[in-house]
Amino acid sequence: MSNQLKEIETLNAISVADINVRRKAFMALEGELKQHAQVDVPLSELNHAGVYCRSVIMPAGTLITSKIHLFDHIEIMASGTVVVTTDDGTSKVLKGFNIIPAFSGKKRAFYTIEETNWLTFNSVGDTGSLTCDEISNSLTVDNFKDLDVFNENINRLDYKQFVSEVGLTEKEMRKISENTDDIVDLDLHTFGVHTKPSLIEGDGIFSSASLLANEFVMPARLKDKRTQAGRFTNHAMRPNCRFVFDGDNMNMIAIKSISAGEELTVNYREVLTLQGSKE
Repeated sequence: MSNQLKEIETLNAISVADINVRRKAFMALEGELKQHAQVDVPLSELNHAGVYCRSVIMPAGTLITSKIHLFDHIEIMASGTVVVTTDDGTSKVLKGFNIIPAFSGKKRAFYTIEETNWLTFNSVGDTGSLTCDEISNSLTVDNFKDLDVFNENINRLDYKQFVSEVGLTEKEMRKISENTDDIVDLDLHTFGVHTKPSLIEGDGIFSSASLLANEFVMPARLKDKRTQAGRFTNHAMRPNCRFVFDGDNMNMIAIKSISAGEELTVNYREVLTLQGSKE
């Protein structure tokens, strides 16, 4: 088997839908690559008008992994041919010029068939006297544990901000959640979810199995009654689910791949807008 085919098979092997499996595979690959001689990858950076741009030129025949990105951003492949992992757990061949939306939590692996110029663009606002290195380090982390801690902190802070926006206190929000007058309990095991204490707020809803983007999770409301999903689903700035109307009912739908054990979240601002559209 040629070296090119071996490297492409390596990328295909780590391109799986289950996030936990994919994360472990990425970190194992990165650990293995660090045991070999490192390739010089020319880098150029520019911070201008509130946008930080990072450009790398990856030599042909190179297997490379990226850092983990904390924020949504835009990527541009300016030239070359590359096999690259995607955000949905697949790998694909890209040629020539491509514009690619990239999301928080993204970590990519590349195998370059031809020399490839890859650029990332992040909105950073006014960064003051920060150097490009300092900006880059603020946008990425080296491991998924740090990513999870970052997201937990962001979600807690944004929940507090949301509560303030609607003119309530956290105690009042908890009282609304704990009101059982409009609750209908469903068998959570039937839907492959469970409740347990959340790092965001109170108890949360957690997936017991992997979910794919656009997959139905469970009802959140049945007519005028809230289910456990309607009661316990916590807020996130960048959620992994959304509520959608289905006639008089409201369902929870996954909007990205979700791993077993992951907390299911929605953006409360979007839920308020959805409820307002029904009135």
